[in-house]
Amino acid sequence: GKSIDLGLVYSPSWAPGLSSTVDFWHIYLADTLTAIQADTVVSSCFNNSASPYCSFINRQDNTSRQPGQVFLINTPVVNLGNLSTTGIDYTLRYKIPHFNLGSADPGDFQAGLNTTYTSTYKNEATPGQPGSTTINYAGTYGAQFGNISRWRGTLSLGWTKGNWSAQWQSRYIHRLTLLHADAVTGANSPMASVLYHSIQLGYEVPSIHTKFDVGVDNLMNKTPPLVYQNSGNYNVDTATYDVLGRYYWARATVKF
Repeated sequence: GKSIDLGLVYSPSWAPGLSSTVDFWHIYLADTLTAIQADTVVSSCFNNSASPYCSFINRQDNTSRQPGQVFLINTPVVNLGNLSTTGIDYTLRYKIPHFNLGSADPGDFQAGLNTTYTSTYKNEATPGQPGSTTINYAGTYGAQFGNISRWRGTLSLGWTKGNWSAQWQSRYIHRLTLLHADAVTGANSPMASVLYHSIQLGYEVPSIHTKFDVGVDNLMNKTPPLVYQNSGNYNVDTATYDVLGRYYWARATVKF
């Protein structure tokens, strides 16, 4: 594998407390594990009888009623494919300068933004073989690579005053194309973008080195989009979306 990373950090003197970063990345992997498809095996053997894929085709022997008839095509996982992906990460941090509202002290505020844009996610399953093509999976959800949303990001606003703290956070996952959503026709379908909100409130007790936090995640009780791609008794992407709905939590953190 090979990777290229280029980054830039900007902290302007005219805006104390403000900083931002931009990172460009490109990753290329060769000989990735790839599940060979049956049509790839057949076409490769058809175009070249000396192809190593021909050994994956199992035929009836001469003692059967249909000698030479194909009864099984093996589709093993081999180190063959190529995968490359390109994208940009962007972060913004701003610690708002302290201010007073008359005689009242409102505390300190911090804002943060983290975003990732995936420009390409290209895969060539069988390079060098007849009919091999490169597919860009950026912006899609599929059974092989899962959720490759082009845009993802989190926006947060934090507050502290004395021993008190609070935070609001919003998490965004961009819309996708669901590959082969229809099992009969193989047609694709759109998946909507999702926006989650969460809030939390904390209080620190220095005398016992403990901080108490309570919060609510998935504040708007968003349901995850159905993907119809997973096995088992669920049809959602549990690695990306919140499947529990709105839930409440509490936490105590003790420092030793």
